[in-house]
Amino acid sequence: MKAFNNFRIKTDKTRKPSVLMFDAAYPPPVVGGKEKQAHLLAKALKEMGLDVEALSYIHNGNKSAPYEGVYVERVPNTILSLVFVFLAILKKRSRFNLLHIHTPSRIGRFAALVGWLAGYQVIFKFPNEYLLDNLRAVDRWFWRVVLSTASLFVVLENKTKARLESINVGNQRIFHVANGVCMGPLKNRSIDHNYVKLVFVGRLTAQKCCDQLIYACDLLARRGIHFHLEIVGDGPLRDELQSLVRELGHEANISFLGHQSNIFSHLTTADVLVLPSEKEGMSNVILEAISIGVPVVATDVGSVRSQVGDFGEQFLCEPYNPDCLADKIERLVKNPQLYLEFGQYLHTRGHKIFSMDTVASQYVEKYFELLKKNDSNRSH
Repeated sequence: MKAFNNFRIKTDKTRKPSVLMFDAAYPPPVVGGKEKQAHLLAKALKEMGLDVEALSYIHNGNKSAPYEGVYVERVPNTILSLVFVFLAILKKRSRFNLLHIHTPSRIGRFAALVGWLAGYQVIFKFPNEYLLDNLRAVDRWFWRVVLSTASLFVVLENKTKARLESINVGNQRIFHVANGVCMGPLKNRSIDHNYVKLVFVGRLTAQKCCDQLIYACDLLARRGIHFHLEIVGDGPLRDELQSLVRELGHEANISFLGHQSNIFSHLTTADVLVLPSEKEGMSNVILEAISIGVPVVATDVGSVRSQVGDFGEQFLCEPYNPDCLADKIERLVKNPQLYLEFGQYLHTRGHKIFSMDTVASQYVEKYFELLKKNDSNRSH
């Protein structure tokens, strides 16, 4: 991207990180896991003494205002949105030296380009390895710009790191870090040897494979294990899934709760979180289960294995295998000591790896490293 170098704004040397977060859908409301992670990180950085602000679109009439300690500047999401984002990023350059992009769509890539031209150190969160597949010409151009100019790419999975390295993004520009969660007290309770309360949290789409969990519950019933399943979430397959429940005769045992703003209220009363997806990134709901030590039965996809750790690998299944899901759940029900050990393991490990304090500290260290490197390059 040498053609852009003459247009970059020259900036003063700055040592302390000051961070402008960009997410097109920054809370409130919390739209999904990506947005939740952006806000959790911004809050943690703010609490650690960094100057942090968020930039996003107006949502549901929300105006620019502080949200849980983080000021969120909002610009109109109109035909002129690119202009508004452009002007906001330029205006804030005198205050911030880092632009942290949490939106991988075109507007996020546009913001990254503007930030680079304005002299920010640009950090770009790269959520999965599929972003570069099946691209249109304009998207390929945009990605070439971002891949050539961003100072750092944040990745959650080894596969994503390998994909970036395969297209000549140097290892020094890749930051492999976990998503974080606010750790809570351990939910340290026993499980009934013949009853289990299950919870599923997610969009009711084909990718989440909730039907496989319903089939697994039917198998549990046939094995004489009493259960109740709470399905938290909504989506296009809700009617189809409700029909399946009626067909199997489990209306009394499976509840569809729709979208819920407080996921923890359901996790705290659950015995096991079950996630039967065919594809996942780093699951926020698994992190939330870890934060209070709720055992997890899930499919071995995405970052799930790294989230549940060595002990949790024994409770993973291949996708589309309801028999395996039923086996893993039954094993926890029939082994109360194993159940307790699994919950304690997840909680203890969560404090070491996934606590928001731990994750935010890693980011701060990387921010300082970036600024130091930039200062050094400018002095030569």
